[in-house]
Amino acid sequence: MGDTDIFDRVSTRLNHSWWLPLVRGLLMIVLGLLLRIEPLNVDFDTVVVIFGAFLIIDAAVAALYGFARRGEAGMRWWFAQAIVGAGFGVVVLLWPFGSISVLYYLLVVWAIALGVLATIASVALVRIRDLIWPWLLVFGLVATLFGLMLLVSPQDNLEVVVLVFGIFALVSGAIHIVSAFAVRDALRVGQTTQETAA
Repeated sequence: MGDTDIFDRVSTRLNHSWWLPLVRGLLMIVLGLLLRIEPLNVDFDTVVVIFGAFLIIDAAVAALYGFARRGEAGMRWWFAQAIVGAGFGVVVLLWPFGSISVLYYLLVVWAIALGVLATIASVALVRIRDLIWPWLLVFGLVATLFGLMLLVSPQDNLEVVVLVFGIFALVSGAIHIVSAFAVRDALRVGQTTQETAA
């Protein structure tokens, strides 16, 4: 399969799905902003609901991305992210012995798991020359390093937990938003180049 065929196949998929990372990024930005609003960020039960709902909605967006890229080599990694996110969301919402420490470690493990999956997915996407792979790699490394740093610095203060994960949400959201527009612009440049060459 030639380079042109590969570009056509990948670009066709991305033309219909480039906006999904944008949606995911906006959700993360909303999460980060919600965690800065009082009194939402000082009530434990409210914080649990916010995190749990976000994880499940984010998982749904990841699943949509997987369906949009069905049949491709990296498809299963989007579904893996969706399963992990939904699983952690359900656990956060339904954990019977809720405490700040439990919530903290659940979110830390989620960040590490999400980061590892995103990093592996980026490697799989390199093989099919997917334009989003470098941004997915950046997000994966940020999430993994963030989780590992928090793992060695336990917190049991709700305000600190909310602040730290709020910052993570804002940074991650920014990465996803930039990646969406970068992929869209790269697609336009590639298509223009092909049309000119033709």
